[in-house]
Amino acid sequence: LQQKKYDGTPERKKSNTIKNWKRRGLICEDYDSLYCHYQNAEHCDECGCRFGTFGDGTGTFRCMDHDHSSGAFRNFLCSKCNINRG
Repeated sequence: LQQKKYDGTPERKKSNTIKNWKRRGLICEDYDSLYCHYQNAEHCDECGCRFGTFGDGTGTFRCMDHDHSSGAFRNFLCSKCNINRG
């Protein structure tokens, strides 16, 4: 019961998001600060569209773009721009 309560908290969402970034190869000195910036990002750094939500059919949900060679964060992109960038 305690685990189910924790699973729905903002802390759990943050923890899962950062764990996912690390699993995908993102390297960052301050994940907490980057997560805060991620939460507050409202527009794609490439095309300027306002971010939608995953599953809304617009292809504009927020993505964490990073260099796949170095793992360094580049910017926040909508899913369309992230796919186009490769």
